[in-house]
Amino acid sequence: MRFGYGSSGSEASEDGRKCSLGGGKGGCAIIGDPFDADSGRKSLVLQYTKAGMFSMSKIGLVHLGESLEAYNEADMARKLRDVYDVFVFNSTWCWSQDGFYYTNGQKVNKEGMLPYSKGDRLTLLLDTDEGMLRFGLNGVLMERAVEKIPAGVCFAISGCHAAFEIVSFDDGLLEKEKQRAAARLYRLHKKAFYEVEQLGTRAKNEL
Repeated sequence: MRFGYGSSGSEASEDGRKCSLGGGKGGCAIIGDPFDADSGRKSLVLQYTKAGMFSMSKIGLVHLGESLEAYNEADMARKLRDVYDVFVFNSTWCWSQDGFYYTNGQKVNKEGMLPYSKGDRLTLLLDTDEGMLRFGLNGVLMERAVEKIPAGVCFAISGCHAAFEIVSFDDGLLEKEKQRAAARLYRLHKKAFYEVEQLGTRAKNEL
């Protein structure tokens, strides 16, 4: 199964199979299939800020086409750290927070250029603790060793003209990870609502 999503400033095919993003308008990653309402799948949506900052601004759950938005709390971003294997189907220009530049499919840094092209498998590490994405090529992570989570994702990167397509994923493992993410986000929602209620009560008492 292949799927994807295009956010503001992006382009997506009608069936949602591909997505691309340009202009630094904010990108997103989706785990699951929001276009298959009959399956009842839940999708984890990670919304990024503009201009390639790669810090999470919104976290929500998509279920049967409906979205539930969390508060814009930077702390929520630190709760998630995931790795996705994706399939590069188009790449023209990309800038990343770690200082690497991607120009016409070439990664340029102080050590020279590292090429990748259509058909290569690019690994994206969502490193929310440091507020950046880290890259790997064909299963070799450039920056650090991490545990890989088998999952399919169509990823549009903020601040980039780059697009990725899913290769494959294990439904069982993906479903388990989605359930864990859903439970984690539910707890964050409950905590956020509680804190807001407490602030409101405190403000009323002080009046």
